[in-house]
Formats: sequence, structure tokens, C-alpha cells
Amino acid sequence: MDNNLHHFRLATKADEQNVLKFLELYWNANHIYVTWTPLFRYDLLINDNLNFILAINANDEIDGILGFIQYSPELEGSDIFTVLWKVKPKNGDPMLGVTLLTSLVENYKFRVVSTVGANKKTLPIYEYCGYLTGQLKHYYILNTQLTAFSIAANVPPQITESTIAENSLVLFDSFESLEKVFNIEQYKSRIPYKSPWYINKRYFNHPIFKYKVFGIPNSQHNINSIIIAREITIENASVLRIVDFIGDANDLQYAGSSLKFILQQHGYEYVDFYQHGIPHEALTTAGFTLKDETTGIIIPNYFEPFVQENTTINFFSTSTTQQVFVFKADGDQDRPNKVN
Repeated sequence: MDNNLHHFRLATKADEQNVLKFLELYWNANHIYVTWTPLFRYDLLINDNLNFILAINANDEIDGILGFIQYSPELEGSDIFTVLWKVKPKNGDPMLGVTLLTSLVENYKFRVVSTVGANKKTLPIYEYCGYLTGQLKHYYILNTQLTAFSIAANVPPQITESTIAENSLVLFDSFESLEKVFNIEQYKSRIPYKSPWYINKRYFNHPIFKYKVFGIPNSQHNINSIIIAREITIENASVLRIVDFIGDANDLQYAGSSLKFILQQHGYEYVDFYQHGIPHEALTTAGFTLKDETTGIIIPNYFEPFVQENTTINFFSTSTTQQVFVFKADGDQDRPNKVN
């Protein structure tokens, strides 16, 4: 899709400093990828490939970038989520951003291209291209043994529930222990497909965040579904956020009481879950409530820094005929903003 203004190509390791400089100048000089390059490399540098498509002008300078997170070790056939979409002002091409996106979608052999955290202003662009757009639904379970909340806000008085004595969820301390009992390949046709390589890299080996990977035993005591969660503490209060789910939505019914046990055991204010793709009935059966803006209750999304307000998370996907599953940890939505 080259034109007389720009050449488009995938970046390599040799482009690292130029891409970081572009981010510093045109995105945010305080972005963690700029201030702490080990995370930039961990997320986006795979072997000698730097996961960006670049728009290069006649002076061999970068006029636009579009990054992506790959979900399989090989780019060809991988599902990807785009991140960091930016073009230089006054680059000479008012359609450069759209051309970057369509070039990424059409010229490389990815299976499905998606994003989460899309700016509301960009949704018409995705829709113009014929892609699926939508919003993640935000679900939560409150700790009904608490009488005061400092992370959540405007919580109505709760009917105190009795203490739950048993937790059936299995917490995995390593990828090897997970792989012994959970067949990741059974979800290979799902969009997106999260390969063993991705799950190990994303959740067990992350350089900053510590994730909890829980298996859900079903009625036959087999583990066909997993929940990935992360604990967040603000001063003296904490919450548990489910950031990913891989499995059969019907298995969530076996997780509800265990999640309430974990809330009570650790004193979390709530467990929350941004998602698209899981039927509403499966989540309500598990004890989740769909956040309703009209009630006034606030279940925050931003924690670095902490902002006590509700947030809408938009997404798009090139998959328009098959169900897409999108969660908080897809793309770079569950990315640290600082290094502790």
C-alpha cells in the first residue's frame, strides 16, 4: 500500500530507538515504554521483530506507527491486538492513520486483528472499514461482609451474607502445573486464540505484575476453564480484578461461591470483570452484577493513578462472523503505568 508519500513496512529491532523517540515526541514522554524500555522490549520485541507497522516518508523518517501484541509465537496466522496508533501532525496525508490500519490488516497474514481501549473518536473509522465495534460490559461481585467501601463508591447498604467456608478454585503457581491439567489447544478456534507461549509470557513471567491463574473444576472435577486475576491495593483497601478468561462460559457457575470465599478471605472490596463475549446469564448465575450507570455505583478502572470514576472501554475486531472474546488484559489495557 505504498504511495508517493510513504512506504509501509514492519519494524525490526534496528528501529527501536527511532520508535521510542517517536513515542516520546508524539505520544507521551512519560509513557512507561519510554521511561522503562525493558517493558517495551518485553511486550513488543519478539526475536528481531519489533511489533509495529511504520509509515516512512521520503526522508526516511517515521511519520506514523501502529503497534500490536501478538498472541502466538509466529506472526503468520496469529491473532493480534493493536496498540499505540499515532501519526505525526502535518505529515501530508490526512488518511495516513487509516492506511496504517488497513495495511496491517490486509498485507500481513494475521488471522484476526482487534483492539481494546479504542478512543471513541476512532470508532467511526473502524465502522467505515467494516469492522465490528462495541463496548466491554462491566460486571462485579461485592464483598457483602463489608460495611464501608473506599475504592468502590456509592455502594448501597448490603445484606450481609454468611461466611463461605470452601474454595474449589485451583491456584497455579507455574505454567508447567497449569499445562498438566488444562488443555489450551482445545480453544484454538476461538477468537482470539491465546497460545501456550502467550499465556506463559503474559501471566506467569510478566516483569512487573503478579497474576493469579485459577482453574475452575467442573462437575466432573476436570479443569476446562481458567480465570486470570490481579490484586490491586490502594492505601488500606484492595480489590481483585478478573482480567482474562479462557474456557467454557458454563463453567463460571462453579466459580461463583469460590470467588465470594476469596473476597471474604482477603477482605477485597469486590471482584470485577470487564468482558465481551460471555453470555449475561452465565455471569449472573455465577453471582456477578452488571454495572448500571443509573444506580450511581462506581467501580473504578484506573489505578495508576487511582481515579474513582466509571470507565467505558471500547473495542474493535476484524472478525465479523465469529464470536469474539475481549477482556481487560487484551492488548495493553492491563499494562503498568509505573515501575514500583
